[in-house]
Amino acid sequence: MSALKLNSGTTFKKFILVIGAVVLTCVGLNGYAQQRFSLKVTVNGRAEQKIIDDYQRKNAIVKQTDSATAYKIIQACILKLNEQGYLTASADSIVQVDSTITAYIYPGNIYRWAKLEPDSASEHIARLASPQSYARKIFTPSQLAALHKNILTYCENNGYP
Repeated sequence: MSALKLNSGTTFKKFILVIGAVVLTCVGLNGYAQQRFSLKVTVNGRAEQKIIDDYQRKNAIVKQTDSATAYKIIQACILKLNEQGYLTASADSIVQVDSTITAYIYPGNIYRWAKLEPDSASEHIARLASPQSYARKIFTPSQLAALHKNILTYCENNGYP
């Protein structure tokens, strides 16, 4: 009970120091809060911009975000372009002015399968890949991964090292 007495000089000073420390800590924590930014993603080309706009709309991507999330959204937009066949898409520049982050994305060219022809030694593997289904179609990383997985599984199951 004697520690709660505020009429003692040293106890009162300790009380004021503790209250002051708590107030400064609370004020200090507010100073380090993540700043909110307005995000704008710009792509060269109408079709490519539509891909990004549709992606942002379907995924309910907010335009107001913190900087770390903004960079994740920019990376996701580039990956979306990759999935649409723009394998060399990249962020040309990312500019921050005041509370606005603008990402300028270069989509690159769209890639398509030209022709997939097996040699005579890999005829069974070629049937698995079904080259006619790839001809002149957009080339995507997920297609390549699926093709790779199918061929690898076939080879593992049929005695190829």
